[in-house]
Amino acid sequence: MYWSEDRLYTYIDTEDNIVLDVDMSDESFFEKGGWTNQDNPWKGQGKNAPFDQKYYFIFNVAVGGTNSYFPDGECDKPWSNTDPSASNTFYDTKSEWYPSWNYPETHQSAMKIDYVKVWSLSTGEEEFMQ
Repeated sequence: MYWSEDRLYTYIDTEDNIVLDVDMSDESFFEKGGWTNQDNPWKGQGKNAPFDQKYYFIFNVAVGGTNSYFPDGECDKPWSNTDPSASNTFYDTKSEWYPSWNYPETHQSAMKIDYVKVWSLSTGEEEFMQ
């Protein structure tokens, strides 16, 4: 993950394999969310708010989403991006997809992370490694 005042992007293995890219130089997160009829909880903060403070990383498989990361009609996906109850549909079709996980016999379908390193852009020093 690269996280600066103007841009946030994530990648897998190499920086040319970007999987999420958010440009915060022209439009704030509040504006990107389209919440024009609500009070902005980040009023007076930078365009990158609330990502202008420390956060924790959370890693997950994120199944059941409706954001088109997993296109409809591919790989026997049991829910659609327009399904208002996608997470329920995913769970309700467990008998279809769960056997493919080969769990607990193997961990072949498990998310595996080799390492995570974090550096401060301001100091260039490694702040945390596990």
